Amino acid sequence: MNTAMLKTNFLIVALLCLFLGTGNAQDRSGFSNVFDTYSQRENTVSFNLNKTMLDAVDIDLEWEEKMRHVSGDIHRLRFLAFDKNDESSKIVKSLDQKIRDLGYPVIPFKPDLDTDDIKQFKLYGVKEGAYYKQVHLLLQDDEGRAFLISVDGKLKVAKEA
Repeated sequence: MNTAMLKTNFLIVALLCLFLGTGNAQDRSGFSNVFDTYSQRENTVSFNLNKTMLDAVDIDLEWEEKMRHVSGDIHRLRFLAFDKNDESSKIVKSLDQKIRDLGYPVIPFKPDLDTDDIKQFKLYGVKEGAYYKQVHLLLQDDEGRAFLISVDGKLKVAKEA
């Protein structure tokens, strides 16, 4: 599976997982500190796209044999990639703990990707009222690389498209 297709699948999976998320309104400013700390690591690729993209998401998706409509804005997109030689299992464990300590609930979702390349998949989400404000996707592939994809925005999931 090529990289562009894998990235597209990750975004779709993250959006699909929004259907399962629950959360509460808490101060989550500590996540920026976590991101900044890990982005400074040697052998880490990071980017932070801090641009409001209004109506960036408008998609109908099938989930559990039902059509769902996801729509809304993206305010920030953050990405970290850790080299396979950089103890990614320890990084995933550490990030998992830090994200949970900040109060992000785990969204229990097992993606149905057409690949065996994913060793670990963890999704965390925050829903405030009718909108999902933050979603964090933590992955480790079978080659030992780890990735964190974080989306801040205002996304609404309708039960039927």
